Amino acid sequence: MIEVSEESRVLDMENRRLGERVEVKIPEEKRELKMPLFEKEFEKKILVDALKSIGVQATGNMKEETLLAKASELDEESTAKLKEVLNV
Repeated sequence: MIEVSEESRVLDMENRRLGERVEVKIPEEKRELKMPLFEKEFEKKILVDALKSIGVQATGNMKEETLLAKASELDEESTAKLKEVLNV
C-alpha cells in the first residue's frame, strides 16, 4: 500500500488500473477548522478573511495559535472593527 496525496495521480493510477483507492483522507488544510474567538467559533478561513479586511497580515497556512495571537494583540479600535466584521 502506498499513500498518494495528489488527487490527479490517484485518478491516473485508478484509470490505468495500476491500483485502487483504499481510503480517502481529507488533507488537514481542507478540513473545516473551528477557532474560538469572542466566545464564538469561526471557521479558519472566515477569521483569516476578517483579519485581512481590517489590515492585519494573515494567511490560511498560519497556525491556529498564530491567528488567535494576532487577534488578541489588536488595540480596542481594531478589536471593535474585527467584531463588526464577524458580526459579534
